[in-house]
Amino acid sequence: MLQAAHNDRRSNSHVIIDSVESATNHTANNRIDEVSATTTTTHQLSSDDTTQSSDNTHNIIDKQQLLTDLPRHVAFICDGNSRWAQANSLHESLGHVAGADRVVSLIKTLQCLRIDTDAHDTLPSTRQSSIDIEDSQSTKQQQKQTRIEYCTLFAFSTENWSRSQLEITALFKLITQTAIKYQTHSSIVNGTIQITLLGNLNDVRIPDDMRSALLELVKVSTDACNERRRRRRLLEDDRDCIEDDDILTICLAINYGGRADILQAATRLAQSIASGEVTLDNNNNNDDTTQQQQQLENLISSRLSTSTIPDPDLIIRTGGEYRLSNFLLWNVAYTELYFSDLLWPDFDDEELVNALSWYGRRNRRYGGR
Repeated sequence: MLQAAHNDRRSNSHVIIDSVESATNHTANNRIDEVSATTTTTHQLSSDDTTQSSDNTHNIIDKQQLLTDLPRHVAFICDGNSRWAQANSLHESLGHVAGADRVVSLIKTLQCLRIDTDAHDTLPSTRQSSIDIEDSQSTKQQQKQTRIEYCTLFAFSTENWSRSQLEITALFKLITQTAIKYQTHSSIVNGTIQITLLGNLNDVRIPDDMRSALLELVKVSTDACNERRRRRRLLEDDRDCIEDDDILTICLAINYGGRADILQAATRLAQSIASGEVTLDNNNNNDDTTQQQQQLENLISSRLSTSTIPDPDLIIRTGGEYRLSNFLLWNVAYTELYFSDLLWPDFDDEELVNALSWYGRRNRRYGGR
């Protein structure tokens, strides 16, 4: 069934893409406009009430017996859109349309994924950071993560500016149209998805309409999530209950680079030290070395664009490349890395389950034994 659903999604993408590709006499700029225009249609294929989405949901739930522990935070390097288009004799910009369709399907799946703690005889998650190494190993083995709470998508890197202006413009139009559409998506309106942004959106090369659409999407989702939490507190009369509110945080990394993020954090810290806002502990006692290092790490971490999210437990890269490409460099100290040869539009729910099953078998020692 998973393969059938995957083939249906591929077929739907081809119908849309072929209708655009058939306009062979259009100029390059007109073709960009057509790619942008198809965005809404593409995402309607994976909207709330379609039979296809329902089938995918049931398929992925059927596979959950393979999963014993989920990452709290999974990040994706969504590589291979252009190569997918080339392999299918399509314009490279249309590969991003198929990739966006895959993102929509992925988010729907992640919302549905949950491990039954009773079935697996495990304890609820303790919401620990992925770099928390203070608990004993035996305790960690008992504490299983039951659902995915954070998902980061590498949408556009600081190095992607070297691509053709045609491709960049088409991609930005796609992002803009998607952001506008999803301001009214039920998951956003109902407060079950929180959108956050990573990267430098103040770059003058970022189109104003794209920046505005993304910031508005963040605002709408934040307001809805806060309202959902407020209502839940009123209903349950327990402020601690928001720890298990089922909100999935989607982090969009746009014009993001790991080195740039570290540099801006270090610059902010240097400015804080120079102004007297921050005072470093200059005690040279060797016994305090670890504590001093932890202080510096905390001071830098709190100034990164990723300061509000936990470090990723799992990074999945598609497209057959075996590198991080300047993605979350500070945050991946103890992240599990999974590489797939599949191009991003072909990375379906079955492949996602394979990656998550692989993660569940990893023995994460965090430097210990």
